[in-house]
Amino acid sequence: MRGCSAGERFTAGRFIRSSLCPGRGVQAILGRPLRRLCRRNRTGTLVLVLALSQPCAADPSTDLLFFSGELISGRSYGGAGWMHAFSGLDASGVIFSVEGGRPQGVTAYGAGQAGWRFVQSGLYVTLMGGLEAEPRLHPLASADLWWELSRSWMVQGRYEAATDWVSWRLAVGWRPSETWPWLGPEAASSAERPRLGLHATGLKLPAGIEARISAGASWDRERAALYCDVSMWRRF
Repeated sequence: MRGCSAGERFTAGRFIRSSLCPGRGVQAILGRPLRRLCRRNRTGTLVLVLALSQPCAADPSTDLLFFSGELISGRSYGGAGWMHAFSGLDASGVIFSVEGGRPQGVTAYGAGQAGWRFVQSGLYVTLMGGLEAEPRLHPLASADLWWELSRSWMVQGRYEAATDWVSWRLAVGWRPSETWPWLGPEAASSAERPRLGLHATGLKLPAGIEARISAGASWDRERAALYCDVSMWRRF
């Protein structure tokens, strides 16, 4: 999931649970020039933002709709997408996703990927490959990790690369109970711009929607800036 996600958008992830299972987390920065900065952010998004689903045997969901948005020092991105897992979001099997958005200063962006999700005892690993278009086509590959070490601790990671950029995101989460979202620090880099911040993942919203909010500082060789990343998703 692209989300300028992740960062991603860092999405991917982009990292998700349903209302039937408390505490689901979602897995898509801006660089040179602005057009490239926005499209390179995968940590927040589908990263945003690709999404990794947490384990829950009672949830038969196979599809995920997601939105990711990011703002850094006046530069912005907004996008949405769809993910489908043929065997279910909480089972090993073939998975694909499509995403579209509009980075600030760019007419449009689109991406499509397909791959395999491995699920085992609270560990989710998703490997995908495909193409991005902005407007020319470029090869795209991503790897997402969601690992619940216990009911109180999780680790989330995402790596994504195309022919001319690389981005990654790593987050650790803790929660006092399953009714709380995951809370903790995150670190990421995109378009050669590192960032550090805090996240709240798995916030419950009406109509079965869940969300992740991240905020912190991003910097390059010239200056530092604040960032805010928001992802929302719904399983069905």
